[in-house]
This record gives sequence, structure tokens and C-alpha cells, in this order.
Amino acid sequence: MKEDLIPIGKMATMNHVSIPTLRLYDEKNHIILDNEVIKNRISIDDIYDILDIVFVSYPDIEYIGLSMPGIVNDGHLVLKSAGFDDTDIVGMLKAKYNKTFVLVNDVNAIAVGYYASSELFSSFSFLFQPQGTYSGIGNIVNGQLIEGRKGIAGEAQYLPFYREENALDKVKMPETIIDIVAKTMASIAAVIGSEAIVYSCPLIFEKEELIKDHSGIPHGGFVIRSGKTASGSKHVIEYSLKLDSNPEFT
Repeated sequence: MKEDLIPIGKMATMNHVSIPTLRLYDEKNHIILDNEVIKNRISIDDIYDILDIVFVSYPDIEYIGLSMPGIVNDGHLVLKSAGFDDTDIVGMLKAKYNKTFVLVNDVNAIAVGYYASSELFSSFSFLFQPQGTYSGIGNIVNGQLIEGRKGIAGEAQYLPFYREENALDKVKMPETIIDIVAKTMASIAAVIGSEAIVYSCPLIFEKEELIKDHSGIPHGGFVIRSGKTASGSKHVIEYSLKLDSNPEFT
């Protein structure tokens, strides 16, 4: 049976915990394995360990896709906080396993996945703002993912307000992270002019506060929550809001 493995690396928070998530699909795109592994940080050896374990049970896997935070360019990864400095991830994995590997930025992967599963917008941006570190932005324009030169597009760490002193302190608390998210959204609107901005931030609990902070531009957002019931059944709930510049709404 033809099978595809898609491990998704999610780095990240105040405690710098990494949660590599892997999914295994069959040829009909049915999920036959869905698992998470908690690590203090992710390294190439951790990726080897995950793949070794899965290949024992599923040796016929043909295609492996990896999504990781950081700057991704032609199979290389720059994520210095985890020890990757233009590391040829795909080259190393191909040499070890002799299989087909694809590496993409994690936020870009989410943006592409949302675009593929939704017919609402032809141009939109996905903003992921984790706690305690820089945000990432995935941009779809006229149905195309914008990666930029050497994969730098969407790296919010280079925005001017992140160069300010103690900028990262602001993304550690709900009271101040909202200002960073609002400024990032304003930057997206000014440069990309997206139809919508889909955002995810674990410290923003009331979308009305965010809307109030950037009410001078068209705005809106999506809140997507997933989980399992006590019996193990999976569920996904999606709330959406799309507004023009209308502060009277709030």
C-alpha cells in the first residue's frame, strides 16, 4: 500500500517546548496515524528518531513532507535558536533514507492548507503569533504562496517594531501582545492588501480588543478550535468575522 508521512514540527512558546506532530496518510488521503512527541527542542537527531520508528512499521512510505518554523529555502533551514544555520535538512534526509522529502515553513504550510480547504478568499494572510517569540506570516496572493527571495517573506522578526528594545517582552503577556499583533496586521494590510487576515494567538482571548486596536483598516479573523470528546471523537469549531473599517460595530 502506498503511504505518505507528514511530520509537522511546531516549535515554541515561553518554555521553548517543541511538539513534533506526525500524520500518516494512505493513497486516498485517509489518516492512518496521528501522534505527537514532546521535546525540549528539536534537532536533526530527533527527526531521525521519529522517522526510524515510523519506517519500521511502514517501510513502504514514499513521500515525506516536513513543516518547520524558520527560514526555509530549497531544502535548507535557518533556525538558529534550534541549531540550524542554513542546514541542508532535505539533503541529509535523502542521503540517509533514499526517499523523497519536502521541507516547507510551518506557517506557509498552514496558509496553503487553509487555502486548499476553503473557497472564501483568493488572497489572504495567516498570522501565527506564539507566546514569547516572533510571529510568522503566510501570504497567499491570487492563489499563489508568496515565499520571497530565499524564503524570507513572512519573517515578521524583521519588522521595525521588533527591533525596539524589549520587543519580545511584549509578546509574553496578554496586555502587551495585542499591540504587536495589531501592528503586524497593519503591516500586512499595507504591504499585501489581503482580503482577510486569519490569525492564531494563544494570548488573545477577546477578538473585540484586537479589532478595536486596528479599526482603521478592513479587518476580521477566524478562531479555529479542535479537540476530542470524552469518547475520543474529534471535532472542529470555526468562528469567523469579516468587517470593513467600521468602529461603530464594536
